[in-house]
Amino acid sequence: KARCSHGFVPVRTGAACFEFKDGVFTCCTAVAPPPTFVSHPPKLKPPPAPPYQAWTHGSLSAATCDAMLDNPAHLFRRMWAAEAWASMSQDSPACWERKRDAPDRPISAASFFHETLRGTHCYSNWYEGNTGPLGEQDRIPTFHRAAPALLGFDESINHVCRGSNQDHATACIRNNYNILSLYGNRLPYNVCRNLEWQVCAVIGAIPGQRSPTIQFAKAPKTLRPEGLGQCRGWVPNDRPENFVYGYATDDIFYLEVCLFSAICRNRDQLFTLLPLESFHCDLDEEGFAGLQKTLTTPWVQPSDAVRCTRDGVNAGGNGVQSGDDGCTNQVYSQCGGLGFIGTTCCPQGTKCDGGVGNIWYKQCRP
Repeated sequence: KARCSHGFVPVRTGAACFEFKDGVFTCCTAVAPPPTFVSHPPKLKPPPAPPYQAWTHGSLSAATCDAMLDNPAHLFRRMWAAEAWASMSQDSPACWERKRDAPDRPISAASFFHETLRGTHCYSNWYEGNTGPLGEQDRIPTFHRAAPALLGFDESINHVCRGSNQDHATACIRNNYNILSLYGNRLPYNVCRNLEWQVCAVIGAIPGQRSPTIQFAKAPKTLRPEGLGQCRGWVPNDRPENFVYGYATDDIFYLEVCLFSAICRNRDQLFTLLPLESFHCDLDEEGFAGLQKTLTTPWVQPSDAVRCTRDGVNAGGNGVQSGDDGCTNQVYSQCGGLGFIGTTCCPQGTKCDGGVGNIWYKQCRP
């Protein structure tokens, strides 16, 4: 019987191995060691959190914008209904599937995004539907000097333009600022008009702009993502067909910032700006194409999505509140003060108070 040393066993082969040969047996194969049993299996590390769960704290940034836009269940992906102020629905068209000035006529998504990137509709009256001559279809407003594109929350825009919700547009024009202010039926507002207007601002093609200058009444770096999807801000009196608002003006400003983040090469600069500091977007056509691909990818309606249904009184329109009741303000949220036009309610157990002699700022205090 053939024998091998060093733990090897004989194998039937004619080739020599380790200089040992015994007939047709060659010592070539090592004996497999007995299996080792682990009494306690090793602990597995938990999987990393999905990127869309990483933006619930801290200030808005390019990374948080990317995470929110990439999340098919995020509000940003459900704001693009053709019907103004409505949420996306599987039974209703997206705004890029309808002609901008003929909502009953279909177009292709490719046509919408191509025309938007090329600035096809920049020379338009972006104030159509306002009262008086300003709201007429072909009436282009007149500015006394270059009028940069201005974005922000309604109250911050009103502060810069020294206006109110009743004269939002005229106050900004009077102070040489361009804002998006569509209220008409021929050219109804929806978020697609927002994207068009923003690209026009990037290329400096809004009437009266004269240069590709963009300014923010509220600095993007001061935004915190937890303020999204809380039904905060202004909505028109006319409700969507299902009587539920898909978003409010505060949500639009968050989206505007993240759209710039998606299409500007110098997007990191966006989150270093001070209020009213000029920003010039370096348009990234590849970034725009990526945004198009993201937005046209199927979205998801989460089971816990906030339904904005209840009115709250707000100058010039209705504020909205989350769910069927309750106030969207939180403890220590601003609820009043001289010139304040935001939500004035306070959550249960708090009251709107500015302290003795303070007429400028009131907050929900316990």
